[in-house]
Amino acid sequence: RRARAAAREVEERAARRRAGGGGGAAEGSASAVCGGLRAPESFQNSQEYRGYIGEILAKHGGAVGAQVRFCQAAEFFGVRRGMQGPIVEFGSLDSFMVDWGS
Repeated sequence: RRARAAAREVEERAARRRAGGGGGAAEGSASAVCGGLRAPESFQNSQEYRGYIGEILAKHGGAVGAQVRFCQAAEFFGVRRGMQGPIVEFGSLDSFMVDWGS
C-alpha cells in the first residue's frame, strides 16, 4: 500500500540524514517530527497544520493502513516512544485508532 511505501520513504530519508546524506529541509530542521513530517510548531496556525496532514494522507492513499510512530516522551496508556503501528480506524486527526501490537 502507498501509505507503507511513504513510511519506508520517511525512514530511508531519516537514515540518510543520520548518515550525513541530507534528506530535505523539513527532515533536517529542528521542526521535523521523528525524522519526517514537519512539526505542528512550524505552521502559522492549526488550520495550516491540519491541511498539511490532510494533503500528506491523501497523497499516500489515506489514513487507514498508514504506519505511525508514537513520538511523545511520556508513556501513554502503555504506548511508549518509538512504538509503531498501522492506523486501523480513522475519524479525524483528533480521533483514530492504531494497532500497537501486543
